[in-house]
Amino acid sequence: MSTGILGAAGYLPPRVVGNDQVGAWVGQEPSWILERTGVVERHYAADDVSTSDIACLAVEKLYEGCQEKRASVGAVILGTSTPDHNFPSTAAIVQGRMGLGRAFAFDLSAACSGYVFSFVMAHSLLCADPSLDEVLVIGSDTISKVLYKPDRKTVTVFGDGAAATRVGRVPDGYGLLAHSLITDGCNADFVGQPAGGSRRPLDAETVDSRERYMVMNGRPVREYFEDVVPKLVHEVAEQAGVSLDQIDHFVFHQANPQMLADCIETMGLDPAKCPVPGVYSGNTGSASIPLVLSQLEAKRGDLVMMAAIGSGMTAGAAVLRWY
Repeated sequence: MSTGILGAAGYLPPRVVGNDQVGAWVGQEPSWILERTGVVERHYAADDVSTSDIACLAVEKLYEGCQEKRASVGAVILGTSTPDHNFPSTAAIVQGRMGLGRAFAFDLSAACSGYVFSFVMAHSLLCADPSLDEVLVIGSDTISKVLYKPDRKTVTVFGDGAAATRVGRVPDGYGLLAHSLITDGCNADFVGQPAGGSRRPLDAETVDSRERYMVMNGRPVREYFEDVVPKLVHEVAEQAGVSLDQIDHFVFHQANPQMLADCIETMGLDPAKCPVPGVYSGNTGSASIPLVLSQLEAKRGDLVMMAAIGSGMTAGAAVLRWY
């Protein structure tokens, strides 16, 4: 059975935060930020807007002109690192607000790899349950809520966004051809949020010590990206029985546009096949890949490669033939 993407839509909050503002926060010139990150601007959700709010806006956009397809949703998977609450799941909130009947819903935590993991999970669910018609797969993050403004390792790169996709059955020969998912838990301390869970609950001490904010060890993350992503790309292409030259579109996680551009050059890929919209949105976490998909000008039959890394450390790649 083949599983593919039947539709995609993205949403970016209206507030735009440029390098002038970020430069003031971190004490650097805007040119310094651009040179090191490749990011020109990023979008922030308003103070009273949550991860589920922007996820719902992406879902509404997804079903514009095809409201009848909502009835086909049997499951909702939402990838996020910034849920509305530790519990209930943000997916459950979206399922309820969107009126998705009895569709079961759950969050998936694989950070910036969340969409690739969620897409493969949707494929597995569809293969396991013939009664399931479609799975709504969402990536949504409001990372601005956990950024410490003077921290130039994080605030220069990250932004907020959401994207939703319809995942369902497609004719043989289309859809998912190969995938690989990995986790290197020994490197779990590369990126994370120290407080807010059972290990370090939020209290006066952790708030005062700024442990509720995201922290990132930039150099090991870059080295992990540069080591793992090319290996995964070659591995999954080989599994799919295609060469990299045959891939029509490379949909990479927009971790850091400058780092991504360097990696694209190192791998010898055609930049025209590798869109980098993260220049104008920053790193939107689990929304990063589906946001690119929502803008992709792919034709039926095109080969599409997705690849990402995320906190954990997690990584995933997949090849599909566009339907």
